[in-house]
Amino acid sequence: MNTPIQQPQSYTDFQSLAKLRTQARDDSQGALRTVAEQFESLFLGMMVKSMRDASIGDQLFNSNAQNTYLEMYDKELSLSLSSQGGIGLADTIVRQLSQNLPTDAESPAVAQPARPFNRDEYIIHKSMPLSSASAPIVTKPESVERFETAEQFVKALWPLAQKAADKLGVEPKVLISQAALETGWGKRIIDVADGQSSYNLFNIKADHRWSGERATVATLEYKGGIAVQQQASFRVYTSYAESFQDYVDFVSHSPRYSEALNKAADAEDYIDALHKGGYATDPDYAAKIKAIMGQVLLAESEV
Repeated sequence: MNTPIQQPQSYTDFQSLAKLRTQARDDSQGALRTVAEQFESLFLGMMVKSMRDASIGDQLFNSNAQNTYLEMYDKELSLSLSSQGGIGLADTIVRQLSQNLPTDAESPAVAQPARPFNRDEYIIHKSMPLSSASAPIVTKPESVERFETAEQFVKALWPLAQKAADKLGVEPKVLISQAALETGWGKRIIDVADGQSSYNLFNIKADHRWSGERATVATLEYKGGIAVQQQASFRVYTSYAESFQDYVDFVSHSPRYSEALNKAADAEDYIDALHKGGYATDPDYAAKIKAIMGQVLLAESEV
C-alpha cells in the first residue's frame, strides 16, 4: 500500500518537503499531484504579487517590515488556494505528465537512494519560491550589493554572523534575523548618493559619534505609537564584514544595551532587551524579529 504524500501545510513546512523527496520513489503519481499543487501555488503567488505591486499601497505606514509580512501572507494564501482546488492548473499538469510516468513493469527493481536532504536548500524568504534550484548561490558577500533570495542572504552572511555572534555571545540566527528585518533580506539596503550600497545591514544611524561617510534617506520613526516619516543619516561601510563589526562595537560600547548583553544566551530575551534599550522605535520590533526566527530555518544553517 502506498503511503499518502501530504501537501505542506505552510511554505515553511520543510518536513513535508523532505518526505516528498523520499516517498516520491514509491508513489510517483502521488508525488506528481503534490508537486503540481505546489507549482500552482507558485503561479498563484506570482498573480497575487503582481496585484500587490499594482496597488499604490499605504504610503503612510509602508515599511520593510510591513512588506515582509504581506508577502509572507501572500505565500501562505497561494499555498492554501492551490491545496483547496486552486484554478485547475494542478489538474492540467497531472493529466499531461501522468502519461510520462513509468508503469510498475517499467519501474526499476531497486529504487535509487534519494540525495540526503539538505535543510539549507529550503531556507525560505518572503519572495523566494519553494524551489530555489535556479537561484545563484553567493559565496563571497562583498561580490553583491543586493541579494535576490533569502538563500543567498543567509549563505553569504552566515559566516560573518557567526564571528559577530561569538563576540556578543548570541546565536548567529539572531543577527541574521535582525538584519533580514532591517533590510528586507538584503533587497532594501540603503544606498549612498552615487547609488552604491552602504552595506549597512542593521540600519545604524550616523550620529555625532560617527566620523565616516553617511547616507541620508527618508525613514519611519514611531512617536507615541504613531509612524512619522522623517529624514535621517545612516552609517556607510565598505563591506558587510565592517557592518557586522560595527554592530558588535555599537552594542558592546553602549550602556543602554548592557542588559541585552547580559541576556545574550537567550535569543528572545536578547532581542527584547535590545528593543527596550531603544534600538528601534517600532513597538513591534522585537516581535517581528522573533517571528522571523520562528518561521525561517536558521538554527542549523551553518555553511
